[in-house]
Amino acid sequence: MPDLNDQQFGEGHWDRSGEEPRWVESHESLVRKALSSWQGWPTDMRIHIEDDLQGAPQPSSGSGKKMRAQAGALYREVVERAQPNPAPLYRGSHETPAGLTSWSEDRKVAETWARKGQGQVFERPPGTARGLRMSDYVGTSIPEKEWVVDVSKDDED
Repeated sequence: MPDLNDQQFGEGHWDRSGEEPRWVESHESLVRKALSSWQGWPTDMRIHIEDDLQGAPQPSSGSGKKMRAQAGALYREVVERAQPNPAPLYRGSHETPAGLTSWSEDRKVAETWARKGQGQVFERPPGTARGLRMSDYVGTSIPEKEWVVDVSKDDED
């Protein structure tokens, strides 16, 4: 896991001008950090996104405040810059996809996850999902082409 305080991820600072400190950093850097975190454990990032959307109070810890800033940036990136999928996307899960979820261009990856969770493979044909291709933002040692897709936007299209 890369050191997120390293120069390649940019630098931020604490804004202490309000009632409580807020983490401030460039949008691009926050999105890269959010997606790096997403690769390891998307659940935490989804929780912070939900909290941000619902206007929940800022977390009390410094790391929580940073993750909340990353979550907000990631959500804005999906809303403002999501692209249609040029290839089919697949997701293996025991739950129907909802909200921001990970999808893969590799059906075998989805089949593996479906088996592990005793679920099924969901498919999105080309052009039917809008999201961010992870490799456009962060490096990965895995050759799989992972996407972060907001399936809740399907109801609005």
